Amino acid sequence: MTGIRQWGFGWRDVLVTVPVVNVLLFLPLMAVFPTALTQASPADIAVQALYQGVIVNIFALMCVAYAINHLGTMTVSLFMSFVPVTTAMLAWLLLREVLSINEITGIVGCSLGLMLYARGRWW
Repeated sequence: MTGIRQWGFGWRDVLVTVPVVNVLLFLPLMAVFPTALTQASPADIAVQALYQGVIVNIFALMCVAYAINHLGTMTVSLFMSFVPVTTAMLAWLLLREVLSINEITGIVGCSLGLMLYARGRWW
């Protein structure tokens, strides 16, 4: 995230750079490690391509690059750390998953940290 601001990347630069780097890093790993890609149905592959290719690699990256340019890297980093909290809370609410004490502690700690940041320094 710091690189986006430091190198002066706009959202278009991010949209080109991140997918290319991902392909260069992960395609060789698919050749080395076992994969079940050949066993997946074409419909499942199409859904993943749409989700990973369009939603994650275009929409989400565009939003993150925009947020970094307008809010700053520190603020965006703090809110990005809240994504697992949101995921855990939605899993608890929608899927009735049981949260462990470690997960609850992490949710409370992350929430308190975000609230302290939002209120400004208090010490």
